[in-house]
Amino acid sequence: MNLQNYLFSLLISSIPTSITAQSNPDITASCAYPAPNTCTFYPSCLERVYHCGDSGYPLAFGNKYCTKTLEYRSLLSPAGQSWSTNAMLCLQEQLVPLLPESANQEKDCHQLERYAMATHANCFVQSGVCSLGLKDWEVIVEIIWPALLSEWRTWVSAVETAEECIGFTKWLALWHLS
Repeated sequence: MNLQNYLFSLLISSIPTSITAQSNPDITASCAYPAPNTCTFYPSCLERVYHCGDSGYPLAFGNKYCTKTLEYRSLLSPAGQSWSTNAMLCLQEQLVPLLPESANQEKDCHQLERYAMATHANCFVQSGVCSLGLKDWEVIVEIIWPALLSEWRTWVSAVETAEECIGFTKWLALWHLS
């Protein structure tokens, strides 16, 4: 287990069970099973339940950058488009367990944001960002550039992603040599 996965598992285990409920009769099927290449999960599910407001993670980050990724999708190669589909879906699916069991359950927007940001690098890497070409990386940087300038957690995710990609590149090089 690498350091990132260890830290991620520590973070997940530190989330109180009051916000990690798996079922809620008020949550629609589209919330429990987000659809690929859509961003409605953020306003219709997370924001509807958490009420974090315009500056909270569901609207100000999740929905904003999901929508921006869809807008830039045509600039990505077929591999980049596949990556964006898989990464966006992974990010949303990682948040489904945070939908509370009932409307009366305590909801913490700061914990939601911390948890969500901690899933980014893992979703990006598992979806294949490390194997994308330079043109796709340029588009991705253009998409996230405003967040890199304003959100330190985005820098953390970017560094974690880069570290994972460097590890992947080393493994790939060694595999080709053997």
